[in-house]
Amino acid sequence: MENRNLPVPYPQHYSLQNDVVVGVSQPPYLRNMYPPATDLVAPCYSSDETLDSLLSNLSLSDDLHYPQLVSNDSFLGDYDSWLQDSDQTTVGSLQRARIQHVVEDNLGAPRNLGVYDMNGSYNFKPQHYSSMYNHCSIRPRNMFDFRSDNNNPLHNQRVNRSQQDFRHLSLKDLKGLIVFLAKDQHWCRILQRKFENPSVEEVELVLAEVIDHAPELMQDPFGNYLVQKLIEICDEEQRTQILASMTKIQFQLNSCGSENVGAFNNTEADCYALRPGIVALTKDNNGHHVIQQCLKLFSAEIIKYLLDEVAINCLGIATDKNGCCVLQQCMNYSQGKSRMTLMAQIIANALILAEDPYGNYVVQHMLGLRIPQVTTNLLKRLKGSYVSLSQNKYGSNVVEKCLSESDEDQSTKIIMELLQSPDISMLLLDPYGNYVIQKAWGVAKGHVREGIF
Repeated sequence: MENRNLPVPYPQHYSLQNDVVVGVSQPPYLRNMYPPATDLVAPCYSSDETLDSLLSNLSLSDDLHYPQLVSNDSFLGDYDSWLQDSDQTTVGSLQRARIQHVVEDNLGAPRNLGVYDMNGSYNFKPQHYSSMYNHCSIRPRNMFDFRSDNNNPLHNQRVNRSQQDFRHLSLKDLKGLIVFLAKDQHWCRILQRKFENPSVEEVELVLAEVIDHAPELMQDPFGNYLVQKLIEICDEEQRTQILASMTKIQFQLNSCGSENVGAFNNTEADCYALRPGIVALTKDNNGHHVIQQCLKLFSAEIIKYLLDEVAINCLGIATDKNGCCVLQQCMNYSQGKSRMTLMAQIIANALILAEDPYGNYVVQHMLGLRIPQVTTNLLKRLKGSYVSLSQNKYGSNVVEKCLSESDEDQSTKIIMELLQSPDISMLLLDPYGNYVIQKAWGVAKGHVREGIF
């Protein structure tokens, strides 16, 4: 560490008293551990003293017995702004650290918060953290970033100790930090494990914190898994609250009893209001997982209106990488009129979907359900296009599926359309069409099989 005189990097309002640093902007744990100085001592040092020599007088030890803080005390660069609850104490049971306005202002990207810390401890040696100092401030380090620092052995030891300590915390101990931690890969897994067999109180605690942030968590690469877990565990009333939040529609569910919630589930106008926002989530890299959970767990009455919205936007959803997966699940979990309406929209767009990189999977999935009426209508829609589809990379897969999932009469009609085409010789040599002919040979019988030969 380069030697510098105290006035350069060290705040003027700090001073040494009783072997500890005290001053106007002390960290909260120092304020709690040591009574504030009634009279600030003016900085006293000789010109030949350096920061290293002064800090070495603080009698700091190498052991790992540091205050039981849930999070690291954060300091924003040169600003005298300690971000820790004023009512947090240091000694006693593990306390909840609430990262107040920093979390509120940065919920969209908490892993990139520009926070600065001493790794949860006042007990450090300057030489271990020399790289964290410069002329003006402390180098940024994420409070919950557990990545190793190869140049800092002491930091690695404390990180390992911190991880072990945090694993023993209950969900109640983490109150106020659930949303923040859910967006971290490591912490999201810990939260899910703690949520395996939760009590009613723990479910209500997590729901209360997550409910207002459900849309952003569902689109977070890690947070979406916690929302899925929550939907799986919650009861019908709580799931309805999550869905209301997910679609960014403000319902007065918090003041509704079970009787009112039952009315909500049976009111067409209220259920219809759940539709906005669903389409965007079906296409989101992480949100589509949550939609699939909703399809599995929500009541048929709510799903009905979601399916109607999906059916209206069928083409756009089916041709999306994530949307095609959601659409297949919609067919699996839908019933009655809603299901037939959705499938009718897929059939209407079958020619476009069959040649689409993602849409072809939707058409194949529908054929795989083996619903006679649906299969018949789909084959009629594709009639006259089997040759052109067979020469398409994605369409050829659909034609093969048609041959394998249809009955003998239907498959015979498809094969005859292929054989009677003037382009049959080209189809035999086509890089995709030849696979269709091979499939036709496999399913054909009698004179039709002889005709192919």
